[in-house]
Amino acid sequence: MDFLHPETYLNKIVVGFSDGDLIIFNVKSKKIVHKFSEFSGGILTSMVGSPDPDIVALGFLNGSIEFFELKKAQKLFNLKIDGAVSSLAFRTDELPHFAVGSSRGDVQVFDLDSRKLEHIISLHFKAVSSLFFVPLQPLLVSSSGDNSIKELLFESSEYRCLRQRSGHYKSPTILRFY
Repeated sequence: MDFLHPETYLNKIVVGFSDGDLIIFNVKSKKIVHKFSEFSGGILTSMVGSPDPDIVALGFLNGSIEFFELKKAQKLFNLKIDGAVSSLAFRTDELPHFAVGSSRGDVQVFDLDSRKLEHIISLHFKAVSSLFFVPLQPLLVSSSGDNSIKELLFESSEYRCLRQRSGHYKSPTILRFY
């Protein structure tokens, strides 16, 4: 289960369930406003709101990503990655990029205008647990179960690792005292 609060939806949250159903719930009146169940991606693993408050992206275990407009109750388009979707993020500065974290530790960056894959970035040893584009900046922050956090800077059509912090990603096997 995942949920989000679209910016202009007063007293409402969007709740996504693992079976793929999506509801808009009014927290003040404690009632379901709308229920959507037309998703074919299977098990929902991640959900994120876009800079447009009416559009959400839904990531599924089978690797499909569906873009859905809440106000019109319609699917916009789909994207597909290899592996399960573990996290999603929209870029909010001038370029229409969309990042997808996979269960294999890769981050895949799509151009939403052309709907094509721009980059496949091998960042982590385990699933990407969180992705976040810094608002109005070309910076992507990712974290993973491998005990690392990494910050990528996107410059024109290229990227580079700006900062990274990590610890042990496996259990210690020996300890010595000096």
